Amino acid sequence: MNRIKSINHLIRTCNVFKIELSSVCLVFFILLLSSCAKKIQPKASFQDLRKAEIAARQKQSRQKLEKASHIDENYAFQLINNANSSFYPKKSGALNCLNGKVVIEIFEDSARTKRSTTHLETLYDKNGLTKRSATYIDKVLFSEDTYYRNAYNLIDSIVSTDKNGWKTRNVFKYRKDQFSVISVDRKNVMVSNVFHLNRKLQCVKAETLNGSGDLVGIILFKYDDSGRIIEEVSDTRKTVYEYESQQADFYSSVKFYNIKDGTFLSENIRSEDKEKVVFISKKGDKVLSKTISWNNANGCNHIVYNYNAEGKLTAVYEYLYERY
Repeated sequence: MNRIKSINHLIRTCNVFKIELSSVCLVFFILLLSSCAKKIQPKASFQDLRKAEIAARQKQSRQKLEKASHIDENYAFQLINNANSSFYPKKSGALNCLNGKVVIEIFEDSARTKRSTTHLETLYDKNGLTKRSATYIDKVLFSEDTYYRNAYNLIDSIVSTDKNGWKTRNVFKYRKDQFSVISVDRKNVMVSNVFHLNRKLQCVKAETLNGSGDLVGIILFKYDDSGRIIEEVSDTRKTVYEYESQQADFYSSVKFYNIKDGTFLSENIRSEDKEKVVFISKKGDKVLSKTISWNNANGCNHIVYNYNAEGKLTAVYEYLYERY
């Protein structure tokens, strides 16, 4: 306000002396206007400042990650999409099915009148990556996994909490040719899993080590030229994946063999159309179980029916989607 009065006074003074904004008056006039403009400029909002702070921290985090482990955005993208591990599985649904919160209600009958005491919730981010998964019993939290990710959306850690509040922390470490997961429970019992990667960042070997560093389990993986898994070999079992065409993303059958003598154990058969996907587990001619998964209009799971070897319905799962 004082600066506005000063401008008016300057104009009157110039007019009194018939200067009519001479060069001297014009200079002072411009300086006063500039001073006013600086004063009335709007301040950056807290939200803008917060966004800038987050962006700066993410950039700093990326730079530290690249310097420490030679990890970059391309590495992260390839690993997330190709690793084929329990922590980075091949996505089983379209992105629109993994966006927001997915709630699974469980029933004991096909009419969905006998509700189970258990229901499941999974929260996904905008990229279809898991943020949180939880199990509730009688509407009380029974267990929970919370995912923390770095600037490239790779998992930094997963904190698992049980019904008593006890926590297990899974910490992830990344290198160019492998990533490892160290799990420590409340009793400080440590287990390590190491996932060895090929040039396409597909997992070709998974090792499990106990707290003493002893190797207690190993699984080998093979892929075809299309990047699809075709074989898994563990200490006890060999698993063979078959596809009905070169264009198929998902297997049509999985066969299991005893690793010692090659004896056929069982197989899972998968078939699908626009409305449903059917899974049948068999041993020879005997059906062990059957699952029919019906899709909604978006191609996402809607209702899933599970049957036992006698063809009796054992559970019904209803999927509910809460989008962002």
